[in-house]
Amino acid sequence: MKDVLPPAVSKWQYVEEKARAVLESFAYRELRTAGTLDRAYVVHARWQHEPVTRWYRIAHAGEQPRIEAAVFGLPAPTGDAEVMGMTIGLLSEIGIPASRLALRLGADDETRALLATLHTGVEPQVVARASEQQTFFEIHANGTRLAAGARNDELVPALGGPPVPTLVLEVDLEPVISAIDDPAESFEPPLTAFFACDTARARTWALQAAHRLRLDGIRAELEHDDLPLDEQRERAAILNARLTVVVHDEDLHAGHVLLEDHGTDRRELVALSDLDATIRQRVD
Repeated sequence: MKDVLPPAVSKWQYVEEKARAVLESFAYRELRTAGTLDRAYVVHARWQHEPVTRWYRIAHAGEQPRIEAAVFGLPAPTGDAEVMGMTIGLLSEIGIPASRLALRLGADDETRALLATLHTGVEPQVVARASEQQTFFEIHANGTRLAAGARNDELVPALGGPPVPTLVLEVDLEPVISAIDDPAESFEPPLTAFFACDTARARTWALQAAHRLRLDGIRAELEHDDLPLDEQRERAAILNARLTVVVHDEDLHAGHVLLEDHGTDRRELVALSDLDATIRQRVD
């Protein structure tokens, strides 16, 4: 996998979080393994613990970046239709609408009829009618393959396990992310507050205030160098901060700071004891 730097990494994180949410809603559970899902299934004899096992993993370092999913114990054709519908929904949720997707499908008539009841918005291109063979599918966008899946009921027995219906899915992350039109910058989490300080004492206070906000889940930054306030405000603008907290030494003595809201162009003095609550209110 090539290096992915900010802000591009935010786009990757967005895709992975959306994919996780969809998979979890279909009752898949994440598996951490250095091997394949089917190997882990056989090694741990999961058929002894549950009739249906739904697992997924996200491959990164040292591997082709992808999402792998497998469902064990779910027979065709309802299981096949379910996984195809889930994959189309996952790609749509990520930001690739069904209107841009093409589904190449090998499946029997019953599976195709069940898929039609899910109203995915994608008309399949039937490349084979699976009567004796097992279901397979590929999903493309603009001629590039994004995902592929297949039923392979011989997979578990080939690894030494019992006959278990098995359907596997792979989503290729790099082409999926490339297919999303929105720029990487739009996926970066916004900076809520930037602290601009005019003295060392003001920076010490701001360090403590920013620390509280950060631990409360609010994205904050402060200027650590002794720069003029105008330059600090410029940096806040470059970082696209929603709020700038201007900390003057004399204001601290008076028990307040200046809060500049760039979303509303509002400037007000806020009591030190009310600052955290005020910032949370502005971004809720």
